[in-house]
Amino acid sequence: MSENKEPMFEKCSSERMCTWLADRVESLNHRGKGFVPVYVLSKDENRRQALESILYGVKYQQARGDNGIIINHCPFCGQTPGKFAEEMKR
Repeated sequence: MSENKEPMFEKCSSERMCTWLADRVESLNHRGKGFVPVYVLSKDENRRQALESILYGVKYQQARGDNGIIINHCPFCGQTPGKFAEEMKR
């Protein structure tokens, strides 16, 4: 008898977005309504020359040309996506 297993679901964390938010996020240069990821460049401490992009958060834009606001809580899992969560704790 086989069990009916649901797909793996990961919640938002300081390193990533949850499964449902990741499915609904738009591209970085999206100008219309929707969720858009916000990345920052960080210097890798182990390699002096290398820069890496880190997920800072996710913003919600309400219309074309809107700068958007960074969401405090994911509407799908309730956690805060990206490094923005760490800064809120300070």
